[in-house]
Amino acid sequence: MCFVETLCTGAGNSDFANISNILVNCGFMTGVPQRISPGSSLLFEKGSVWSQKMYTCASAVKATIKTVSFNYNGTQNSLKSLAVTDIKPKAYKDESAMPIWGVEDTGNAWSSEGINLIWGLLSPE
Repeated sequence: MCFVETLCTGAGNSDFANISNILVNCGFMTGVPQRISPGSSLLFEKGSVWSQKMYTCASAVKATIKTVSFNYNGTQNSLKSLAVTDIKPKAYKDESAMPIWGVEDTGNAWSSEGINLIWGLLSPE
């Protein structure tokens, strides 16, 4: 189990919470053991053969910015008449026009285990 969890982590719980560490949270779960060899499925006997499924998952945060076009028929008073007509990756004229991403500066006073950082887009000011 430790081997799977080691493969499945980004920043560790004792790493500093900052913009340079990638935070990945992982889960690990095992299914109920199933006996493969003949015999009782309720008793573990010497030499018996068992199988057990293992499930893992990992989640991380990634943000993208898209240009989305909508069409809205205003004859109804609901969002039922709202339709997405196009989605494209956001195009910028040059690097200086790209948005500035920021993350809360903790001064490396917190570990990843002790805080959920606030992050998002910043204004140039």
